[in-house]
Amino acid sequence: MSFFEVRQLNIINKKTNTLLLNNLSFKINENEVLGIVGESGSGKSLMCKAILGILPEFLKLEGSIKLNNKEILNTSSNHKNKISIILQEAMNAFDPLYTIGEHMMESLHTKKNKKQAKQKCLMHLEDMGLKNVTQIFKSYAHELSGGQLQRIMIAIAFSQDSSLIIADEPTSSLDCLNQKQIVDLFKKLKHKKKTLIFVSHDLAIISQLANKVLVMKDGSCIEYADTKTIFTNPQNDFTAYLLKTRFELSQRFIKCFN
Repeated sequence: MSFFEVRQLNIINKKTNTLLLNNLSFKINENEVLGIVGESGSGKSLMCKAILGILPEFLKLEGSIKLNNKEILNTSSNHKNKISIILQEAMNAFDPLYTIGEHMMESLHTKKNKKQAKQKCLMHLEDMGLKNVTQIFKSYAHELSGGQLQRIMIAIAFSQDSSLIIADEPTSSLDCLNQKQIVDLFKKLKHKKKTLIFVSHDLAIISQLANKVLVMKDGSCIEYADTKTIFTNPQNDFTAYLLKTRFELSQRFIKCFN
């Protein structure tokens, strides 16, 4: 039995009667990482919003989304508390009027044992490889770097003990050094037995993290298989094109420094 399953998911713009997401289906076993790749506009972020239940009202959803065998699509259940999101623009995700500590404490939804809750927050900040976590806890977003804020967002997601974590292009706004550090961090976090959807346009990152890969184009799934199969024996021409383009860009980058 799959831990998380999306079946025949459609998203329709009711204003224009346009099909934005077409018959999307996939499964994730518990403690697996599913990588989702595709060009900009392929529907990756739209799919994430559908899972979180935060689409605007003019978008109609059809199909099924099940978490731990319970239907969560178009229901009034508290499934949102069981799913965490890591966004790509960390600087824009924090309210400038509140400290990092206030953000973290609010995310835990607790009014009791504040001392224990604070210790839990500090522990997760340390797990992210951050230094001087007590000072960071007291800081505001504008006082920290983009790399630090991205780590804090990951710490917030993991501190909530969510059943499923969605990382929506968490490295896209970072420089190369910070990207590598965040990817190395996610590699370590795989050992924490978390179920993760990792959305990215970067095939190299997906190859390092994912157990399975779903390739999207124009709102549809064009290929879905285990990571080794996708990267060594792609069955779709577009997937093969993405891999070939990634390889060529890598070779050009290497030549620039030789």
